[in-house]
Amino acid sequence: MLALSEMGTELLKESDDGYNILVGSRAGTVHLIPDYSKHPHILVDVAYHNNKTGQIEHVKSSAAGRYQYIYPTWQEDAGAIGIADFSPESQDRVLIQSLKRLGGYELICNNDIMGALDKLCETWASLPGGHSGQPQNKARDLIAAYNQAILHYNAGNTKTPNFSNVISGVTSTAQGVIA
Repeated sequence: MLALSEMGTELLKESDDGYNILVGSRAGTVHLIPDYSKHPHILVDVAYHNNKTGQIEHVKSSAAGRYQYIYPTWQEDAGAIGIADFSPESQDRVLIQSLKRLGGYELICNNDIMGALDKLCETWASLPGGHSGQPQNKARDLIAAYNQAILHYNAGNTKTPNFSNVISGVTSTAQGVIA
């Protein structure tokens, strides 16, 4: 759900399932990170339509990877659990750390997706409810994607990463947010 919200299905298809995407990528114009050795920390000028002001605005962002981590957030959460690289597995592990730090993990595990969206929307601007003015997805669309991801995961689809090897105790409910 989060990866879908941050980049959409086309970018997920045009990349390594989003793990190697740089901010500013669009379907057909994909910018990839050079490698997975570390967070790329590349500042990109991103233009977006501010939904509050109606103006085109520019921000500099270092967002990268499946969950579009900006460098400071990556440093905080990766550092907290001793992650040094930016591999797909590391991105998934750091996401769990971020969800816990922000108070969304327990809500997700209790199937309170709306509550989790409220907790997470200031970190991920594409989630509904944030105040950045950046474009946001609709909660109903994200919840539908979440429910699809849960069905996909519970069906044992091999394309869904095996997160039980990544971090113990992650319930199938949390998998829907990651997937």
